[in-house]
Amino acid sequence: MKSSIKTSIKNSINSAKKIIYDQRHKLQASSVLKNVTKDTGMVLSKFQKAACEEYAVDILGSKVYAPWLNVYTLVSGSFKEGWIPDNYYGNHVVPKCKGKYGRFSGLKPLQQLIFNDASFPDVLSSVNGLFLLGSENKIISSSDVKNTLFNQSNSVVFKPDDSRQGAGIKIIYEANFNVEKLKLLGNGLFQSYINQHDFFSEFTNKSVATLRITTTFYNDKVEIRSSYLRLGIKNDTHIQSSSAIKVIVDPLTGQLNDIGHTATWRRIESHPDNKIFFSGKHIPSYQKCVDLVKNLHRKVPYVRSIGWDVIIDNLGEVKVMEWNGAHNGIKYSESIHGPCFIGLGWENLWKE
Repeated sequence: MKSSIKTSIKNSINSAKKIIYDQRHKLQASSVLKNVTKDTGMVLSKFQKAACEEYAVDILGSKVYAPWLNVYTLVSGSFKEGWIPDNYYGNHVVPKCKGKYGRFSGLKPLQQLIFNDASFPDVLSSVNGLFLLGSENKIISSSDVKNTLFNQSNSVVFKPDDSRQGAGIKIIYEANFNVEKLKLLGNGLFQSYINQHDFFSEFTNKSVATLRITTTFYNDKVEIRSSYLRLGIKNDTHIQSSSAIKVIVDPLTGQLNDIGHTATWRRIESHPDNKIFFSGKHIPSYQKCVDLVKNLHRKVPYVRSIGWDVIIDNLGEVKVMEWNGAHNGIKYSESIHGPCFIGLGWENLWKE
């Protein structure tokens, strides 16, 4: 009897969480729709709205997935079958195709243990009061932290566990170093500051850009499903979702789209700070980025979809800033370049 009551309570809590989750996405999608309409003057037709709701109900199992389909349709100009709404991705794809294994990406110090690859610019980990070095987790004393962090440069980047959308990231400078203050930052990872390729500095040299490449692992094959560039603005010290510029990158060639978008989904042809146009630009060493993330994904095939944040440094080498095995955002790629995930059977996951 007690067991059934506990199960009932648990189900009620999960149901309430899902309602809140979908409602939050509805509000986000509504905000994007308003911004796109304000920017372009375009609105959804009754036919388009009906097509989105019908697809959401008949194919994806619920009308709660219509809001993001509305966004995709308005941004792309027409309705397309095969799209995966962002909240559907969170409700069904993340738990069933990644599960608890994908969450390990939020524990930054585990990167080297999992991948053991020099492309990650990891310098030192801070975990439960310990400073740990390398994939062997060698414990170093507080007195050795400064020399370890600034052995090759006068600044490092700290990323706390489960940091999302750039929150909690800090740049630590040698001149202001204080090991006791570092301990207050909590668990996380120190990475060397990357001197990015001139291609990215041309757009902005205030922050290091990131190239987000999304891969999937199915039928023993890793595939590139989407790719886009994120650029900082003004005085941003690092990429933040609340302000970053996004530009779709052709996943096969590395060429930038002619049109990018601000954080509020306003269409732009050039970076707002220096007016550098996106048209005709190609990501340098793009194939090296593709080859690397494919090889890395083969090391964690059980995480079926991963968003990789990479960049090319000033020496032409690929650096992996982080991997996102949980809910890596898909809505921008889906709306501009999608549907990106056709053929994976994700539209049937809600039936399982």
